Amino acid sequence: MTGTVQKQAQATLAMVEEVNAVLLPEPAAAHDIVPLEKAKGAQSEAIRS
Repeated sequence: MTGTVQKQAQATLAMVEEVNAVLLPEPAAAHDIVPLEKAKGAQSEAIRS
């Protein structure tokens, strides 16, 4: 059973990493200034709100 649980955990981790790669933008350094024209996705929404 331990082997089965380990395989399921590895599969789950792979799915989480895949989702993170698609949905989460790369973090910008805290001191970086991103103008609205260059902001993408979540960054532009955060600037507008």
